[in-house]
Amino acid sequence: MENPKNIDPNKIPSMDNRIDFSLPYFVYITKIVRAINPITRKIHASVHKIMEGIVGIYQ
Repeated sequence: MENPKNIDPNKIPSMDNRIDFSLPYFVYITKIVRAINPITRKIHASVHKIMEGIVGIYQ
């Protein structure tokens, strides 16, 4: 194991490059989440109703 203090700064990618690289993906993921969110809510509501029904049966 190398000592973390001896890491070569040239090997560490700069934060600016990382942000430039990840921003388009972040926008893309945000759009996907917005598209899926209403569907997820409907599924969640259905599951919740089913769970209430199951709990009602066993009470």
